[in-house]
Amino acid sequence: MAENLFEIKWDGLEEFAELLDKMDAKSEEIVMDEMTKFGMLAEEGTKALVHHDEGTLEDSVSFDKAKKEGKDIVVRGGSNLDYALRRHEEPYRPGVHDKYSEGKKWPNYYLNGRGRGTYRKPNWRGV
Repeated sequence: MAENLFEIKWDGLEEFAELLDKMDAKSEEIVMDEMTKFGMLAEEGTKALVHHDEGTLEDSVSFDKAKKEGKDIVVRGGSNLDYALRRHEEPYRPGVHDKYSEGKKWPNYYLNGRGRGTYRKPNWRGV
């Protein structure tokens, strides 16, 4: 009976790893630039998809340029508002609710946890 074997062999893997470790400054600069662009895209998407009532949460979203930390290239971003964490973690309140702000009342403003401003936002990349 014939035995079927499947083998994948990568000759030069160690040499390739060494080349990556010795990445020249220009290549690193290109990676940093592309990571920064990726962070800006993440910021754009986050702002486009976040709830919009008065715009405070949306305005608080920001992403930094790429930074080198040890051997890693890192992009950090998000919001520094406590409300951002609440909106991220807390389930939406079901039903229809009024909005109260600055002594005014807007009846039936919220539907299942989202206000009229959120529902009026355009889609971003199909979402």
